[in-house]
Amino acid sequence: MNAMRYQLILVLFLILKTKSSAQELFVFSDLALFAQKDLTKIDCDSLLAFKEYEVLSPALERGEFLTLLVVVKHLAGQAFVLETGQYPHGALSLRSFRLFPGTDNPLELASVSTSLRGRIGEHQSCAVFILDAEVPKNMPEGRLKLEPALWVPGSASQNGWLRYPMEIRIMQSEAGPVRIQPTCTTSTLTLNHLLVRNLSREGFDCLSLAEHRVDIQSILRQRRLRGKNK
Repeated sequence: MNAMRYQLILVLFLILKTKSSAQELFVFSDLALFAQKDLTKIDCDSLLAFKEYEVLSPALERGEFLTLLVVVKHLAGQAFVLETGQYPHGALSLRSFRLFPGTDNPLELASVSTSLRGRIGEHQSCAVFILDAEVPKNMPEGRLKLEPALWVPGSASQNGWLRYPMEIRIMQSEAGPVRIQPTCTTSTLTLNHLLVRNLSREGFDCLSLAEHRVDIQSILRQRRLRGKNK
């Protein structure tokens, strides 16, 4: 009797472990994108290879932007819900985009809701999103909460939700506000535009990232000097 009970417990444990391991939510800083050799060839494996850039407590200045890479890893064709909450509510201006690696326009950003019902693509093992946050220029120094959350039907996680809580640290501005040039509109916005903006801190200039000399270690050192490690 005890042996049968032990086997039943073991089977249940393996079922739950299989379900929970199939459902994963990752959040990376934009450094994971800067580290890619060719953004047009990014896929699930190349993105998840840079887990050292997972972000937990990023620091931002007033009027600055934060670009996060959100990856939902699951089985092909799996339906899911992805939501992003913040506290205090509405503290940051949020925009969410979906990337479609392996298509004719892999860097084009498709605008989506921050409360999204989606599905993993066929023959894909993940869904890739860009979460872009802007800090108001008049926001006081302090801390706030930003939390992407994933729900998958049949999930074994608590209440069906898998949460990725982050603490955003708001710092005093050290530079002038970022100016967005009107030549780059949301209808033609690409991943390159966001990364160039983050790199130059001078707003959109519609150049390709390849036209900028990108040294990821230099970027990381500069951010750490300004207290902006992860």
